[in-house]
Amino acid sequence: MADTESRQASLANFMEVCQVDSARAEQFLGHCDYNLERAVQLYFQTGGVLDNTNEGAQNHQNRANELRRRGGEGGAASSSSASSTSSVDSRSTNGTRRSAGTVAARQMTWLEWFIAVAALPINIIMSTLQDLLEGVWGLFGGRTPEVTDARGDVARFISKYREHYAHAVQSRVPWSEDTFMEACHRAKRELRALLVFIHNENSAESSAFLRDTLSSEAVGALITNSNLLVWGVSTATPEGAKVARQLRARAFPTLILMVARDGRMIASTRLSSMPLDRLVANLTMGVNMVDTHLRQLRAAQLRREEDSRIRAEQEAEYREALAADRKKKEDKERAEREVREKEEAARRAEEEREECRRIIEEKRDELRTFRCGESPVEGEAVRVQIRFPSGEKTERKFALEDTVEALFNAALCHPACPTLFSLHTNYPRRTLPIVPAWYAEWRARAFPGEELPAPPSGHCARTFRDESLTQSLVIMVQDEAS
Repeated sequence: MADTESRQASLANFMEVCQVDSARAEQFLGHCDYNLERAVQLYFQTGGVLDNTNEGAQNHQNRANELRRRGGEGGAASSSSASSTSSVDSRSTNGTRRSAGTVAARQMTWLEWFIAVAALPINIIMSTLQDLLEGVWGLFGGRTPEVTDARGDVARFISKYREHYAHAVQSRVPWSEDTFMEACHRAKRELRALLVFIHNENSAESSAFLRDTLSSEAVGALITNSNLLVWGVSTATPEGAKVARQLRARAFPTLILMVARDGRMIASTRLSSMPLDRLVANLTMGVNMVDTHLRQLRAAQLRREEDSRIRAEQEAEYREALAADRKKKEDKERAEREVREKEEAARRAEEEREECRRIIEEKRDELRTFRCGESPVEGEAVRVQIRFPSGEKTERKFALEDTVEALFNAALCHPACPTLFSLHTNYPRRTLPIVPAWYAEWRARAFPGEELPAPPSGHCARTFRDESLTQSLVIMVQDEAS
């Protein structure tokens, strides 16, 4: 039941791809044991007719000629070439190794089936011997020359193409001037199919294929419309020999359609010399086969680019949010630090004022003990009334020859006098610059932000007479701390 469903699915897919009826689809699928890929390739290689292809024999003949040419150049025995040729023919007849464009042309009879089965061991032995001979040939007589100028080899092939073929062709092939590795990397990077052409300069068929088929308008239009990256080289150059060995190209000309899968380039379709219409059909089929894969790769790349863009935007937003949070944190820390600094400065200022008050109080006690006692005034005197901020007042007599510092000390010694104060006359109102140096120093420490005028040097040593304070007067005490 499952096998029937699989066959029905293969039949439907074949009819959809090749646009044929069910009878034709069953004919090709039955010929290929319902292998859909082989059946589709067979349909396009034969042009839809099973009994009109003989290109396999021609390809094997080209390969035999190439082996004979190599054997002649390297001194190999002619018997080896003949054995290789026979091996190629036998393998192509029985299908033990798939050729670039070789398929059976008709249904095999029972006798042919019996002969093919009987010849199978011989074919396997001959194939093994051919591989051994090719290995020995590579080791001793046919070692691939070392590639020293890959780009130069490609450039020489393109130059010869333009010199010998470009003037007589319908459409110039847009050859890539990269090396093979660079072309593969470019195809993977740009998500394009890579069409590789390996040319044999000693093959007239290869030259005719390059001039008449590959350079035709139909192939040129297919290359342009499919955005194929085309790369070519000649087997006469070290780069061409190396690439031919890597891609297992044995029949020339060889046309290989490559596409990136799982990070490496693989051969999707192999073609050789064939009529133009069949080449276009087969190449179109190969392009269609890889186009779905390339579209998937492009969609995945777009998704990755979109994901990268979204991730980049998210990371940028995250960085901006992080920077904003960091700035807020720094602003908050700076504000808190400024508050702490202000509080610390205020605390230190208050401590300084308290220290000043303490020092001044100690000085006041000292003055009360040693200088503030009442003493009789002799000679001319002046009566001074001192009024304090609390409303209290006191009167004192001072000799005209007393220093004005005695007035300051008298005010300071009174209990109602504030710690930080200044003296002013009542009328006209003016500030008396009678501040001792020790008091000015502590007052400046108590009020560091204020600019207080320093009294003239030796001013406190001046007498009442010197200050013209000879008449009775009223002195006002102003509290500087309020």
